[in-house]
Amino acid sequence: MPSLNERAQDIPLLANYFLEKLNQDKTAKYFSQNALSSLTYHYWKGNARELESVVELAYMRSGKRREIRLADLFPNSPEKRGGCIACRILIPDSK
Repeated sequence: MPSLNERAQDIPLLANYFLEKLNQDKTAKYFSQNALSSLTYHYWKGNARELESVVELAYMRSGKRREIRLADLFPNSPEKRGGCIACRILIPDSK
């Protein structure tokens, strides 16, 4: 299986697919635009399984909130307030 870095254009599709699998309990959670962009530009060491794991953890971290934010995806990242290193143009999620 190729690394996600080789398939960046597929990341939003894969992330939304994994989220829809989790949404089967009718929670209808969704990614903020900033969160989805950060997934696309994040440096992935692994493959789709790593992305799936990040999506699952973000789903849980978001709690009762329907919107999954950047901080839910990468809570320990120093870039969580301003986007990822590769995409400094991103605007932080509103609180």
